[in-house]
Amino acid sequence: MLEPKHRRISLSRQCGLLGLNRSTVYYQPRPGDELNERLMRLIDEQYLRTPFYGVEQMRLHLKRLLHPEGIEINAKRVRRLMRAQLTGRGLRRHASALSRLNCTSSSPAMRR
Repeated sequence: MLEPKHRRISLSRQCGLLGLNRSTVYYQPRPGDELNERLMRLIDEQYLRTPFYGVEQMRLHLKRLLHPEGIEINAKRVRRLMRAQLTGRGLRRHASALSRLNCTSSSPAMRR
């Protein structure tokens, strides 16, 4: 466990001992984007109907749905959202690094 106000060991040294970057300590996750949530719901609905759609076909489907609203969507975004849904992972970053912050062991082998 990190102690930012520790008297003897600096935060930088604590991070070094745990094998973490200091940026991980200061990381603040962004709140969920409403458009991303809507897109994920639309992708999920369409995927249940047509599981054979790839990224490009899904992008074209979303383009047809969202074009009247003036929303543009690219393949890179669709790929990221589909991967997040199909692998069961959320859209958060640093999850593995953040879990190591609560580790009580100083041995690298015990943190895995």
